Amino acid sequence: MKRIFITGGGRGIGAATSATLGAAGWHVIIGYAKGLAEAEATASTIIAAGGSAETVQCDVTDIDSFAALAEALGPLDAVVHNAGVLIGGPIAATTAAQFDTLYEVTLKGPYFLTQALMSKIVDGGRLLFVSSSTAERASAMFPAYAAMKAAQIHLVKSLASALGGRGITVNAIGPGLTATEMTGELGRNPEIVARVASNTALGRMGTTQDIADAAALLLSDQAGWITGQYIGTHGGVAL
Repeated sequence: MKRIFITGGGRGIGAATSATLGAAGWHVIIGYAKGLAEAEATASTIIAAGGSAETVQCDVTDIDSFAALAEALGPLDAVVHNAGVLIGGPIAATTAAQFDTLYEVTLKGPYFLTQALMSKIVDGGRLLFVSSSTAERASAMFPAYAAMKAAQIHLVKSLASALGGRGITVNAIGPGLTATEMTGELGRNPEIVARVASNTALGRMGTTQDIADAAALLLSDQAGWITGQYIGTHGGVAL
């Protein structure tokens, strides 16, 4: 049975990805920072459906904990860097603390977590980053967030080059606005949802299942020749 570790795997896109991979026969290790109840609920759902899952505490900003975490996790066939934080506002209103939080969660944490887990990922394994469609274009209201996500995509390319010799693929997916706990009111506001739908080629806002299905595709055996890529999983937003 293949083993996958998903950071932030207990809610939103992470929960949908956990459930989808669990249904596909993976053993899913659901990482959580503070949302233990959500992580356990997601694991219970997977197990009730006949799958295999467990939870593990993982704060992606706690770099000092990564070595012990790696030993506890054991061998892995795939890792999904899904944990995230959404901080918006124009550049004039961004604080240094907000910028640092985005950096630690989006870039620094995944960088050093990957470093800690490299020896645990089997040859031919998969690394997947959940990025954002904001990385593709200018974002006056999310400048720091967009910049971190764009940097994350370059990290994906560098990691793909570094790990390719072991047959490990490294890719990123880029959801558009999706209704989750992280996006909050943005993903529930009818006016914003309608605006997103009108600006999307497929005519609607994406769901967490849409993103989970794309993740499952890139984690599959059939995606072994795809690496170093960012794939916009947003239904054709702002084409």
